[in-house]
Amino acid sequence: MLAPIDPVAAVRRRGAVLQSARGPTASLAELVAGGPIRGSWWAHPDSHEIVEAINRARSSTVIDATRLVRGKVTLVHRRLR
Repeated sequence: MLAPIDPVAAVRRRGAVLQSARGPTASLAELVAGGPIRGSWWAHPDSHEIVEAINRARSSTVIDATRLVRGKVTLVHRRLR
C-alpha cells in the first residue's frame, strides 16, 4: 500500500477530478491506488482506502460532487465554482 493521500488537497491541486470513473482526467480512485486500475476498483487491494478517500472528499465543505465530465461523478474544488 502506498502512503495515504489527502483527497481534499488532491482535488484542490487539480481543480476537478473524476470520483472513480475512467476518463480524460484523473480520478480520485486512481490517485489513491497510485496508478491505473484494471477492472473494477471495488476489487482493487486498496478499495477500502479508495472508499475512505471518496467519503472524505464528498464530506468536505470545499468540494462539490456533480456529473460534469462525460456525465460521470466529478469532484470540483470550490475555487472553480
